[in-house]
Amino acid sequence: MVKYGLTTLKGEKYMISQTAKYLKYAFRLTSQEMVLMDEFGEWLPDQIIDCHCHCNISDHTEKIDPRLINHPASTFSYFDLQWAEQAKHLLFSGKSICSLYFSLPLFGIDFVNANQYLLNKASALDRIALLGIPSEVDYTIYRNINTILLFLQFNSSIHPAYSYCKKQIFRA
Repeated sequence: MVKYGLTTLKGEKYMISQTAKYLKYAFRLTSQEMVLMDEFGEWLPDQIIDCHCHCNISDHTEKIDPRLINHPASTFSYFDLQWAEQAKHLLFSGKSICSLYFSLPLFGIDFVNANQYLLNKASALDRIALLGIPSEVDYTIYRNINTILLFLQFNSSIHPAYSYCKKQIFRA
C-alpha cells in the first residue's frame, strides 16, 4: 500500500527521505541559534511541561486527505518519539521536560495504533492524550477518550463534524 503525506503521489520512501532530510537540516543549529539557545536557557525554568506534542510513526499514516496536504499543519504526517526526544535535548539542554503526547489529528492516521504506540513507547515521565475515532463509538466512549475534540476542531473546516462523527459520541 502506498502511503500519502505532504509529498503525496511520490510514495512513502520519498516522504520519509524528505522528512528525514528536513530534520537533519533543522537539528543542525547555526552559531547564531546556539547563542540564542544559551540566552533562552538562562531564563527558562529547570523543569518544563510541554503540553502539545504530536507523535506517531509513518506506519500509522494510511492516506492523508489531499485537501490537507498543503495545509501548514500537515508539514509532517508523522513525527516519532525518537525525533521528539532529539528535539527536546537539542532545544532544552540541561532541562527536565515532561511532555503531553498525542497523534497528529489528521484524517488518514490510524489512531488505534498511534495511541497504542504512544502508550507503549513514551517515557514514564510523559503523559498521553488518546485520540478518539469519530466513527468508532465503542472505542471512543468506552475507553473514556475525551480528546476527540482535537480531531474534530482541526477537520471541521474540511468536513463538518456531523458528517463523520456518530451522534452517540456527541452525547457522551
